[in-house]
Amino acid sequence: MKRSLLSLLAAASLTFSASASHISGGELLWECLGGDSYEVTLILYRDCAGIDVSTTETVFANSPCDNFSFQVTAAPAVEVSQLCAQDIGNSTCNGGFLPGIEMYVYTAIVDLEACDTWTLSWSLCCRNNAIQNLTNPDLQDTYIEGTLNNALSPCDNSPQFTNEPIPYVCLGTTVSYSYGGFDVDGDSLSYQLISAMEAGGNPLAYVFPYTPNEPITGLTWDPVTGLVTFTLNQQGNWVVVMEITQWDTDVSPPEPIGTVMRDMQFVGYPCTNQPLDPNQGEISNFQGNGAVQTGPYSVELCESDGFCFEMTYLDPDAGDTLNAVSNVVQNLPGATFSYTGTNPITVTVCWEATPGTSGFFPFIVTVSDNACPIVGFNTFVYSVNVLERTSAGPDQTICGDQVAQLNAEGGTQFTWSVLSGDPIQVGVNFTCNPCENPIADPDNTTTYIVTSDLTGSCINGDTVTVFVVPDFTFQVTQSDTVVCLGEQVQFNTTLNPNQPGYTFEWTPDLYLSNPTLGNPVGTYVQPGTFEYLVEITSPDGCVKQDTTLQVIVTPGYNPDISVTQSDEFVCEGGTTQFQVTLDCTLP
Repeated sequence: MKRSLLSLLAAASLTFSASASHISGGELLWECLGGDSYEVTLILYRDCAGIDVSTTETVFANSPCDNFSFQVTAAPAVEVSQLCAQDIGNSTCNGGFLPGIEMYVYTAIVDLEACDTWTLSWSLCCRNNAIQNLTNPDLQDTYIEGTLNNALSPCDNSPQFTNEPIPYVCLGTTVSYSYGGFDVDGDSLSYQLISAMEAGGNPLAYVFPYTPNEPITGLTWDPVTGLVTFTLNQQGNWVVVMEITQWDTDVSPPEPIGTVMRDMQFVGYPCTNQPLDPNQGEISNFQGNGAVQTGPYSVELCESDGFCFEMTYLDPDAGDTLNAVSNVVQNLPGATFSYTGTNPITVTVCWEATPGTSGFFPFIVTVSDNACPIVGFNTFVYSVNVLERTSAGPDQTICGDQVAQLNAEGGTQFTWSVLSGDPIQVGVNFTCNPCENPIADPDNTTTYIVTSDLTGSCINGDTVTVFVVPDFTFQVTQSDTVVCLGEQVQFNTTLNPNQPGYTFEWTPDLYLSNPTLGNPVGTYVQPGTFEYLVEITSPDGCVKQDTTLQVIVTPGYNPDISVTQSDEFVCEGGTTQFQVTLDCTLP
């Protein structure tokens, strides 16, 4: 839509009213790096009309096991202002008067020993005076925390947010906003509105009639998807604090693993832009390979089933161009997301649920226009419910004295039988039956059937074939085990039977000429001990590995030694001069 004087003046007045402070939102997150090591991330969103932020902040870590504080350091700021492209240069971040937001990402690596209650926290005074729903906001802290139980769930990662907390919304229009939460570990998530807090985690007082559960009059929220819906009719800033809890559903009843929170502000302003209607974007052109559509925004399928569907979005301002982003790829690994058109746009999402992915997976699509100066948006939430089915796992190939480790999923009781091949003889060629993870040792290619006690609409049986193929032997040799810097080691693989079609994979491939050959050459320019493992696959698909091969590289280069003498012949009792030359030139 065209820029209007009213919206420009409103934006200017909002910038002025927000200038008393600088933090408009934030969250604390963490990623496990292995063992007790975590990368802690503090993300702060700065109102560019306020004062600058520090390049370092202090985060506190408290638990029954230990208490300490540590410094987190910021990367360069990234501007994330909710402005159209042609007006981004007019934001307060760039010396202009339009509302500007910068994102600061602070990180540090810390050790958090296994403990049932870790609380990570950060706080800063003061909030801005434009806040409408808190008592004396300019005297109150901003406080952010996260909790984790790494005794219950070692090396677990926190949930992540994929929607940025910078929404300026038009007065009088219905807004749908989702936090876009996802968990890389596949933990179940739930959402809960909580109170804004001051330092120490104490709740702040709200102006009547606002409450932590209804910080904006009429606001509703979904505890399963985190979608909040509201209409702002009064200009100003409104603090909304959402907490995400991650759950361990492998125990009964489920236990909380940790929590993260986002303290953020919605800013209402008068504008002539018409944002998208939140009551659109229903699923259409649904194609399901076993999947079914269960509602306008929901799908259900069994593991190993798949779907494709479309969603169409229309902006009431015909001249606007729409843009769509989604967290579907994070929540549904392997999914595809694309869209066509400008206004309307049609989004296409496709996904296949692999075995072992049962659970409830909401994802979001956020659609924004290019209105100026402040873009309009709405978020749409779609739910994918994946039901458990029985799976026997992928087919396997064995040879020689190898056996096949079978793994059944989807149920609690598993009974095995034979479709074709060697009969099951427990204790002879099959370790147990019924059981979940038997070891099979057939003499011939055999197809097994597993049947479980799983109930419901998904199948409770599956097949797996164990291919028994001709055996092969091999020997790997190396030209040397201890070398100097710059020297080479020749590896060689001898195969029996020696025929075309073998494949090789050396790991790691450090300093090797080609890790996919049977006879790579190692050239070493760094001292140390290097260990290699080679995996060989026969033309029939049987896989074997060699024991670890080791090369020790000493710190010095092997010198080029030459010896000369002054006389070739001398008489008895005579002398001659020998000269030894060492060429230590680096190769």
